[in-house]
Amino acid sequence: VADGVYAAAQAARGREGYAVFCGSCHATDLSGTNSGDSGAPPLKREGFMEGSDVSALFTKTQRTMPFDAPGALTAAEYADIVAFILQENGFPAGDQDLPSDAERLRGIRILRRAD
Repeated sequence: VADGVYAAAQAARGREGYAVFCGSCHATDLSGTNSGDSGAPPLKREGFMEGSDVSALFTKTQRTMPFDAPGALTAAEYADIVAFILQENGFPAGDQDLPSDAERLRGIRILRRAD
């Protein structure tokens, strides 16, 4: 994802979707609301999903979120939200939207560029 796998406009759409469907549980700043055994984990932190592929993040989000209606969004809306999460974790935008197909996302690794 360090190569810019989502477009800035897509992340902007994702910000709106996140605010509606995710922010109340994961916090508006993505810091999570974990409190003991309840709450939602942070979606913004050092090393977020490092080494995984974007398909894992997309599929987990699609299958389990929003908490009260898993799978209720379109694939494109989930991809937009994932793009926003990547942006908030410091990964740069590129010039094309992140695909909304889990199979195509499997080849995109969550890795930072070595400085």
